[in-house]
Amino acid sequence: MLAGMLACGWLSASSAHAQADGRELDAAVETLRECASVIEKRCYYPLTAPVVVTRSLAELHQSGIVTGSDLPPAPDLAQMTETEALQGARKHLALLAALPGQRLSPVELAEAALAAYCRKIDPYTRYETTEDAARIDKARATSGSGIGMSLKERDGTYYCYPYPDSVAALSGIRPGDKLVSVDGRAVKNQSVDLLATWIKGPPGTEVKLRIEKSTGRQQLLPVTREAGSISPAFRIEKDTGGVVLRVRRFEHGMGEAAFKALQSEGQGSARLMTVDLRGNQGGSLMGAVELAALFLDPGAEIATILERGFPPRKIEAEKAAVLKPSQISILQDEGTASASEVFIAALVMNIPDRAASQGQKTYGKGVLQLVVSDKNNGQEGADIVTIKSGGVLTLTTGMIFAKGGLSWNETGLLPSTTAAGGKIFAPNAISINNTARSRPKPVVKLVD
Repeated sequence: MLAGMLACGWLSASSAHAQADGRELDAAVETLRECASVIEKRCYYPLTAPVVVTRSLAELHQSGIVTGSDLPPAPDLAQMTETEALQGARKHLALLAALPGQRLSPVELAEAALAAYCRKIDPYTRYETTEDAARIDKARATSGSGIGMSLKERDGTYYCYPYPDSVAALSGIRPGDKLVSVDGRAVKNQSVDLLATWIKGPPGTEVKLRIEKSTGRQQLLPVTREAGSISPAFRIEKDTGGVVLRVRRFEHGMGEAAFKALQSEGQGSARLMTVDLRGNQGGSLMGAVELAALFLDPGAEIATILERGFPPRKIEAEKAAVLKPSQISILQDEGTASASEVFIAALVMNIPDRAASQGQKTYGKGVLQLVVSDKNNGQEGADIVTIKSGGVLTLTTGMIFAKGGLSWNETGLLPSTTAAGGKIFAPNAISINNTARSRPKPVVKLVD
């Protein structure tokens, strides 16, 4: 009798365990399905959901996250329908989860696979796992400050671009220095949002950054976090004969806010203006559009957006210019990127007789991105898209072109004051008319 009861108890426990495993596998497959579906529908590059699933599992293997002599080979699901591919992924995740010594759950394996693959789509597409996304949200909700520095990634390595006169600059960090670690934690292949949470902390406290100079020499620098809890997006300084507008990041509503601030400082009619964009890694595209529009007359082309499956969308100034300096000097460096490059190209291409850029070649990020999570992120110009996994997908959905149809993506913008003939675009810059490079083919997939 007792043996029978024990047997029944063992069977019940085994059944419950099997059900739990089944639910975990279902959740893992749903995570893959949601992200692969969004990538298939919105990514600038033509990728089907089965291709995304196949490549994600392959990257999971290549990343070394799963190892062992019994490791089954990554399956090729690319030529299957979406349903078949997801069924194949479920079977493979079940095999991986059952490997001896495997500590990751099926959902964690699926998220690790997505995180590994999304880094390979292009330099800017990322998937933050549920765990990392929660850490980032918690850090953003906590009061604290940074050190006045932007970070730019190339091939998993992060480069520092401190803002002028920031605590980062005063501590000895120079533009282009490599960031090696933060408080002893290696930064390679981490996400920029996660690194920001590592650097951020209570104002006045210290963070230890290990940096590598261009000479290869490394330094451990203690940097005291800025006194203000939130650094302003811009500030205005009076200069001999003019005004300096230092922009750290672009935010929605930037145009109106900057104009009101200039007016209140009595600088709205300044004849000489310097716009300092050094270290500015971008931010809101519309913030850059709004600020550029202050200097441009109606009909001036600020940028053209090209997304897969849609005709080019041109963004133009709509109202008469309210800021008309006789000379506009724009300061840039290798940390100047994205929305900042939109602003530079708009002014230099439309009013070259009055606007000039100087400094170093810019970073070269000319893409439009969509941030997808379980929240409504209010993404500009896009319909609401969500994933319910708890992770966050940052996806490249389009390319940005300047007046004349050229893009600075991957090539950067040259300073007009030193470029031959004032031409700010590199000879190999992508043209909107080059269909092979700027207009990916439609997605072709098998239908269930």
